[in-house]
Amino acid sequence: MASVLVSTLAQTVLLPAGVTGAVLVASWLAWQGRRPPPALAGLALGAGWTAADLAVRGFQGWWPADVTRLLPYGAVLGLALAALRDTLGWCPGWRPQLVIHLVRAAACAALVWLLTGTFRRGAEPLAAVCMLGGPTFLLLALWEALDRLAVRDEGPGPPLVLAAVAGLAACTLTLAGAASLGQLSGALAACLAVSALTPWRATVGGFVLLYGGLVGSAHCFGDLPRNAAVLLVLAPAFTWAGGLPWLARRRLLAGLTQAACCLVVVVLAALLVTQGALDTPPTAPATEDLYDAYYGR
Repeated sequence: MASVLVSTLAQTVLLPAGVTGAVLVASWLAWQGRRPPPALAGLALGAGWTAADLAVRGFQGWWPADVTRLLPYGAVLGLALAALRDTLGWCPGWRPQLVIHLVRAAACAALVWLLTGTFRRGAEPLAAVCMLGGPTFLLLALWEALDRLAVRDEGPGPPLVLAAVAGLAACTLTLAGAASLGQLSGALAACLAVSALTPWRATVGGFVLLYGGLVGSAHCFGDLPRNAAVLLVLAPAFTWAGGLPWLARRRLLAGLTQAACCLVVVVLAALLVTQGALDTPPTAPATEDLYDAYYGR
């Protein structure tokens, strides 16, 4: 039991935190004390989480059949979008911003498209549109909210709150029957906690795609109820609670308010999962199945 606990701790906390920290230190050394490009924080987050994914689930090929194994590409895509924003953000006019938002929308839609592929087969056109449009809108709204918050507050407070959300969400995903996804959510928390040492805007894209992918996978392929999944996706957006006008000059109180609002939402999602498990009666084989199993056909 102790060896299993130590192995889990090493895979989901020490390894991703160590890889993330190593990438950040290497970037600082490479730029000789000057501020490295912001996108390298996204690279550090993606590298740390991918290392944890390989340690927990192993390498299954470059394009595995299991959709949940494609999540490391979400980290790569988040890094690419951070680099694109840093490149186009300096361009005047509205066209660069339009390109950035269209690429974000395409990334979120692609993630939802992959996760809901099984459910869309045979569904009515309107139902299929709702399956794609609803989750995509939630992910885009979360992305926009966190991106705007990162512009306003570059300090370590918000990413540490997001790390706490991902850590508590790990327990919720485990309760929903997705233990490996829970481990990877814990790894995401460890990566975020380390990357909080740098300006964290470049990590927003990777966080949204990875966190949304983990929650979506637990809902589509686990026992995470829909209402609990929606609460988990919306929980990080409550970091905006720290920006209330009367908290502007009280940073400690603002941080505590952020953490309390976000974590309460995650706890509500966990309660919904446990309530659903208690309300679901144990399933038993049908009478004819028992008869056939015992007597044969």
